[in-house]
Amino acid sequence: MVRARMVTEFDPSTFPIEPILRQAVSLDVGRASDAWILLGTMARNERPEAGIFLLGLMRVHGGDLTRMAVLVRAVSFFPSEAAADALKAEFYRVPSSPATRTYLNEVLRALMQLPAPLSREALKTLADDKKLSVKWRRRFEEAAWRLDD
Repeated sequence: MVRARMVTEFDPSTFPIEPILRQAVSLDVGRASDAWILLGTMARNERPEAGIFLLGLMRVHGGDLTRMAVLVRAVSFFPSEAAADALKAEFYRVPSSPATRTYLNEVLRALMQLPAPLSREALKTLADDKKLSVKWRRRFEEAAWRLDD
């Protein structure tokens, strides 16, 4: 009779973070992206240091919208006011254009993934800001309404 091996459960709250941090700064986008998603999972599971590291990576990779699209998804797992503020700030930092629209749509999706109170507050602030285009403000209003449903 063959005996089954017990597979230990993956617990993001106790998983060692150092190897993931090293992978997160890899020049290989695929390796780094995998680490960012894992850091997001860790941040969601009572590991705020993982979320703080992701916020720092947003500052490092701000000029690369392809990497930033993955990063904002990972940051959306970090249920915090800091994450909401960082995502909200992207609408001021990155000018809306045909070239950036896909990225900004990803930021909006990420913002909506945060806990509803954080997301709603950020969306309402964006919707009320006259510095942003009417089109974007309308989208923020609609997104806030969807959270209320």
